[in-house]
Amino acid sequence: MLQISPFYSDFLNRRSRTWLIKVDIDGVEYDASRIVDLNIDNEIADGYDGFTIGTINISTCTLRLRTPDPIAPNARVVPYIALSLADMTLDTADYAWDDADFAWDGSGTTEWLPLGVFYVDNRKRINNILVLECLDGLVYADVTYVSQLDYPVSMQAVWDEVCAQAGLIYDGTVQIDPSHVLNAGPAGYTCRQVMSFIAGVHGASVKMSRTGEVSWRTYRADEHPVHELTTSDYIRVKQTNPVKTYTRVVVTYDEDDQLAYEAGEGDDNHTLYMTNPLMSQAMVDALHAQINGFSYVPIEMDARGYPQMEHGDRIIYQQVDSTAWIDTGMTWDDADFAWDGLQTYQTLILRQTFTFKGGLGMTIAAPSISEQESEFGIDGILTAAVNRLNQNAVRYGKPYYGVSHSRTEGIVVQREDGLAKAVFNADELAFYQGGQRRLYFDAVNNRYVFDGHLQAASGTFTGTVEAGAIIGGSISGSTISGGTISGTTINGGTITGASVVGGAITGAIIQSASAGIYPRFVLDSATREISFYSSASEFVSMGAYSGSGSPYIRFVNSDGQVTFNKLFDYVSVSGDMWFNNKLTVDFANLVNAGTSSNFWTYYNTLTSAIAGKQDAFNGLTGYYPVGSQLWRFLNGVFVEVI
Repeated sequence: MLQISPFYSDFLNRRSRTWLIKVDIDGVEYDASRIVDLNIDNEIADGYDGFTIGTINISTCTLRLRTPDPIAPNARVVPYIALSLADMTLDTADYAWDDADFAWDGSGTTEWLPLGVFYVDNRKRINNILVLECLDGLVYADVTYVSQLDYPVSMQAVWDEVCAQAGLIYDGTVQIDPSHVLNAGPAGYTCRQVMSFIAGVHGASVKMSRTGEVSWRTYRADEHPVHELTTSDYIRVKQTNPVKTYTRVVVTYDEDDQLAYEAGEGDDNHTLYMTNPLMSQAMVDALHAQINGFSYVPIEMDARGYPQMEHGDRIIYQQVDSTAWIDTGMTWDDADFAWDGLQTYQTLILRQTFTFKGGLGMTIAAPSISEQESEFGIDGILTAAVNRLNQNAVRYGKPYYGVSHSRTEGIVVQREDGLAKAVFNADELAFYQGGQRRLYFDAVNNRYVFDGHLQAASGTFTGTVEAGAIIGGSISGSTISGGTISGTTINGGTITGASVVGGAITGAIIQSASAGIYPRFVLDSATREISFYSSASEFVSMGAYSGSGSPYIRFVNSDGQVTFNKLFDYVSVSGDMWFNNKLTVDFANLVNAGTSSNFWTYYNTLTSAIAGKQDAFNGLTGYYPVGSQLWRFLNGVFVEVI
């Protein structure tokens, strides 16, 4: 139950009340002049079966507005309710002066109480009325839970991950036993289901608070009521079944094989049935100790509006139950009841509806299964057949040791932690890793596609292998193409790739690109030549045998070519050479190719002849006969013998 101020409580109990309402939609406020009516449905029961533990129902809000404003998809809607203080007079204001923090001019109001936080799910316009159908934040928990945790982990860690995946926050009512540990992730469930299971372990149900946070309603046998309704606070009350009390707990942890834990004693009418795959026998024993003797009166009630009351609250209500003394049939000593005819009972608000149409109305209900329904669960022929079918049939979406059937995916094999999944159907044969498809058959292009690391002991490819990188001990094929190919031994007719890395690469031709594509590198076993091309007319070749049978290096461009040949014990150069920097030569080994004469002899003779006569050669340029030779001078410098 929400906490309210003393004067709010005082005005709620007055017979004459003036309600004020407003609604905030994504930060824009609409007052009573725009609001036609409002209806909010809250439930913490298990449908018409009544009370159970671990429920997680979504509350709904239907709002009708007079507005032409566009409302955004999934807009946040927060209705507020308050009471006007306009009718308060000084003689009726029984409050301490220090607590009277409100206006005395008739414009004062109580505090505004939120009726919940909702999100637009559907809309329609009827004439000039906009109808918004809204759901509370638990709708965001209807997504598949995929755990990224390393198990075993605490139940608290799983709860935190579930709320984070659903984008929800929770308040202080959520109290998880730190000793509870999950050995494996709950696979195949939604976030909402996992939240239900964890709350059920702790004897609680899940709901959204009025401020939009996940909240728990934890049940105990010794809990106390939070509010009392007198006969003047409601219009009608109807007790629908005898008092419901629970002394035994049965928890089904395997629905397929109907395996269950139980604790306590009692017949079906006094047994609380639950389904929770996370619970153990010890947890069931603890739950039984927590709620043993828990009871409530099943009722239906139409009441005045009390906005501080919440679904899940335990309340007391009064009821006139008078009996004439002549009809009591008991002695005076045994007549232990009130003679004013008023009896008090305790019940639960398992269903709650607020309606606003100028004033605030409230209906509450606490359903239950009747004792006859509990004791005589006789199945008909059709029901028995359906039950047998449910036990024996393979159901869609139900995991069997990690294997499930799906109408959209066919056969699905999935790890509990969601790290790996395989899908098999006529259109898709796929293996997933971390939600990403890694290996699958591409039916459109008739090929298998692999995105990841492929490892094999051996294999033979008779066609063409193309890859960004191929690394292995031995790779063989008629044609191997790829960006990077690595291996200890690579055998093939033609190997093409941006990068080829390996211990031994064998092939008739190894080239970086086909003929006519430049730049290009070619290793040709037929010509015994390695060539590096920048174009067809510019390249460098290195071969083992030239026309004369000697190894060579050839430089070619548009101006011609220069070839270095290894002949006998020397290198022969064919073509012109130019030295940009100095050439250092041992003159003793510098020999004239025609005469075999040593150039050093001529140099020494010349040096001796002109010793002390250098001035005579100043500026001398030309060819001068010396014996059978021509000596060339350039600006007084001897440069050549011909």
